[in-house]
Amino acid sequence: MRHCQTCNRNVFFCSGDAEALEHAKAGHCIAKPQPDESDLPPIYIGEPKPPPPLPMPEQLARQVEFNRERAKTAALRDLKYANRFCPQCGYPCPDWLAECRVCGYGIGRVPKPK
Repeated sequence: MRHCQTCNRNVFFCSGDAEALEHAKAGHCIAKPQPDESDLPPIYIGEPKPPPPLPMPEQLARQVEFNRERAKTAALRDLKYANRFCPQCGYPCPDWLAECRVCGYGIGRVPKPK
């Protein structure tokens, strides 16, 4: 645990999903490891160029891991809007989402009250 000078709160380092969920549900500030983006294939913007070479299998695996960690971060960020948790992975799922953003489980949208 460290103290954040910006928000003046304790920040808990979470090494796994269960720990991150536990601290986020308790309303704590958290920090968690993120995969490194530097190994991902480059994105090209501008005039069309020859297609980049296909990524290697290990690059694809790192990209999948990176995207999953970003989805976990987004799910934890939206915890205050979630009244339910994914039955498959346990991450919070806001009512407006039809699928869990972490694992893709089809949880269905919650209808707005009338």
